[in-house]
Order: sequence, then structure tokens, then C-alpha cells
Amino acid sequence: MAVRMGPMALAAALLLEVAVRCYRALLRRTVSRTGSRSPDDKRLGASMLAGITLILRSRYLLGLVVFMLLHTSADLFVL
Repeated sequence: MAVRMGPMALAAALLLEVAVRCYRALLRRTVSRTGSRSPDDKRLGASMLAGITLILRSRYLLGLVVFMLLHTSADLFVL
């Protein structure tokens, strides 16, 4: 399987590298224009517990988390 997946893995790695370079270029452009990160860039808090409480308070975020957990667990059982 590793022999068959070799070219696909290489293509995926190259696409990931292109995406990271694009992200860094956009981040540099944004930082250079404003002198710092955007004013909307707010830090969540000091601990992981703050993130968990934010997820539990928001129905939207909780739905996203449940969807990701179901998707990941379904993927584990299919393979």
C-alpha cells in the first residue's frame, strides 16, 4: 500500500506546503499593514478550561465539536 500511496502522499505534502506558504505570506502582509496583528485578534484566556467552558456555553461551538467527534469516530470504524 505504501508503494501505491507514494505519489499521492507526495502530492498531499506539496499541497500542504503551498498552503502554509500562502498563509505565512498573507499573515506577513496583514502584520506589515497594521504594524501588529488585527485589533480583532483576541486571546481566549489562560487555560484550556476557558476554552472548554466557551464550547459548553455556545450551542454552535458544541455542535461543531460533536460533528467533529462523530466524523472522526465514524472514520475510525470504516477503515
